Amino acid sequence: MTNLSPTDVAALDAARRGLDFLNFNVARYEITTWRCRDAARAYLAAGFPIDRLGPYFELAWQRGLHDRVHSYEALPDEYVGNNADLVADAYLAGGDSGERLTTLIEVLDAVVKQKGNTLSHRVQLGIVLWAAGGHDGRVRRLLSPVRTANDAARQELDLHEHRARFALAVVEGDRAEATRWLETYDAAVQVQSDTGYPRIHLITLAFWLIARDRYAMTLPTTNIAGLPPAVCDETPTAIAAH
Repeated sequence: MTNLSPTDVAALDAARRGLDFLNFNVARYEITTWRCRDAARAYLAAGFPIDRLGPYFELAWQRGLHDRVHSYEALPDEYVGNNADLVADAYLAGGDSGERLTTLIEVLDAVVKQKGNTLSHRVQLGIVLWAAGGHDGRVRRLLSPVRTANDAARQELDLHEHRARFALAVVEGDRAEATRWLETYDAAVQVQSDTGYPRIHLITLAFWLIARDRYAMTLPTTNIAGLPPAVCDETPTAIAAH
């Protein structure tokens, strides 16, 4: 990163100071998904490359998957969950994210068949299949109904509508639609301003990278505030072995 403004320099300094505190928490207290993700966000805001942060995302993925499986087992059938956060953990951890997501796909398959065959549940499965790769036909079948969903269904989907429409646009090779839906989603995510440094949206980042690395669709970053400097300021190398 070059030609940083005083505001940018202050933000990076805040991120670096925050890292000491976050790493202290991770080392001293129980490792949780949110502590690992917060540490990774701070590193990204400070300009660190994504491939240096794999251990944080791997820990977040392992703990997050355990908690999500327990939630589906213990909570009522109506429970839908937000599996896009686990998609981000699995992808940003590097390595074979498709293999990593296999367990989650099996769980969501069972949820749809045995507990809740609703549009919301099917969208969860469709987004994870899209992130895993190699399931484009099934992704279309699961996510296409979102386009014709009524107002009540769209309200229930909430931000999952944005994610589903983005994944569909990427699968169909529609760069303009993909850009529109990712920008809309990123703008709708609540940004926490109490950290002192720019808030990185890990789901936005993972979705942007999946489009680029799997579908050769590099989207513009100008209107996506949640991406880290490494993506916005230069052309980063692809995360290996996805």
